[in-house]
Amino acid sequence: MNKSNSKSLSSFKGEKRLDSGDVLKIQVTGATHRIALSPSTDRFHANWVGGDITGMTLGIVGMGRIGYKIAQRAKAFEMKILYHNRNRRMTENKELPGALVEEIGGPNGVMEEHLDFLKERFTLITLKELKENKEELAEKIVCIFNWGNKPDVDSELLRCLPRLKVVASAGAGVDHLDIKMISSFGVKVANTPHAVTNCTADLAMTLLLVAARNFMEGNRQHIPQHFTIKRGHVQTNSIQVKTI
Repeated sequence: MNKSNSKSLSSFKGEKRLDSGDVLKIQVTGATHRIALSPSTDRFHANWVGGDITGMTLGIVGMGRIGYKIAQRAKAFEMKILYHNRNRRMTENKELPGALVEEIGGPNGVMEEHLDFLKERFTLITLKELKENKEELAEKIVCIFNWGNKPDVDSELLRCLPRLKVVASAGAGVDHLDIKMISSFGVKVANTPHAVTNCTADLAMTLLLVAARNFMEGNRQHIPQHFTIKRGHVQTNSIQVKTI
């Protein structure tokens, strides 16, 4: 700091001291988002400082993912949050219902891309966690999220989940589920019949072209035998309604 300007901010007429908590928050967010002044800046004029937002009320129209993230950050400023949304959001103070999944990640687990959406609505419990702590976790599970036909939904599993309401299958088919047996426990079955319509049509056209152009034969001739594809989910994109 320049010695000629080393007085406290509060000693300057027309200048005022920033709240220390707000200063720290500005420094953290400013540094991470590259919002900064000159390194030699050691004071702000009163007109630059603005007002204190700590404890104020913040209104959010549309509590989607962005609105929710803004609300989370506003809590650090002890702000009161008012929002308008079609549905009431679960609060962090209220325990989210549990959803049973086979695992998170891996060849049979829920994809990482789906985690944010699921965790906004459920506390995810893996099958391994349930087996290790059945007495505490079984009561919390109200949904089984069946991804890639996993976990296996049988009578033994259903008997140990007294609050289970629905088995949600992430796919169009339900032939891997014993609907009659599941219904006998008073549990409903849900699926996503049209979620992969475009993807399936794209894949059918791909297979048609692969077969017509002998793609696999050419691939075997030109790709080294030691070449392997890592197991797991391969993320692809649809060409539906794209511009060419």
